[in-house]
Amino acid sequence: KIICSYFKVNVKDVLSQSRKPIVVDARHTYQVMLEHKFKLSHAEIGKQVGRDRTTILVTNYKFKNREAKRKLKIDIIRIEKLLDREENAKISLEKSTFI
Repeated sequence: KIICSYFKVNVKDVLSQSRKPIVVDARHTYQVMLEHKFKLSHAEIGKQVGRDRTTILVTNYKFKNREAKRKLKIDIIRIEKLLDREENAKISLEKSTFI
């Protein structure tokens, strides 16, 4: 949901066959984060996004392009900060309920 919010797209679009650039960026960011942050295999990522594992491999290969990789890194860093904020907010809320 955070990735969709960041890119201002909905989950349905990300999981669709849409080739709109913003949807593709969101989908690719999600795939790369699943691989690098959560250590999922290409087959597991494929199941998450309704794609074949070879499609995931091709996506990763395409992102070896320097410009796309640079933009993707910036997006991932921003999204990770949003995830951290959300996680810290949950922890703060949990601590306050125990006091």
